Amino acid sequence: MAYTPASLFCLSNTSVNSDWIYRTTDALAAVDAAGYFSDAGPTSSGKGVAGRGMKVGDRVTVQVVDSVSAPTSVTAQSVGVIASINATTGAGTLLYNVTTAP
Repeated sequence: MAYTPASLFCLSNTSVNSDWIYRTTDALAAVDAAGYFSDAGPTSSGKGVAGRGMKVGDRVTVQVVDSVSAPTSVTAQSVGVIASINATTGAGTLLYNVTTAP
């Protein structure tokens, strides 16, 4: 499955860093792919689609769930940071340590 913008929510937003939560059925390794968050860049990015306004250093909690629309279980979770945002595409790359449920 690919990145789903509707599953990314900003929990708190400051001019320095923000906190986000992203629920997906993708494996954590897939979310760790370069440029996974395709619309991470500035809201006025001019990249064709308005970006989400993510910034390098923003914290993202990723939860792998059985169903994004009505989750009944979380099979893995990790917290990472946006390590880079591509200046050309506005895509963001996450950096984290993988942690999974026992």
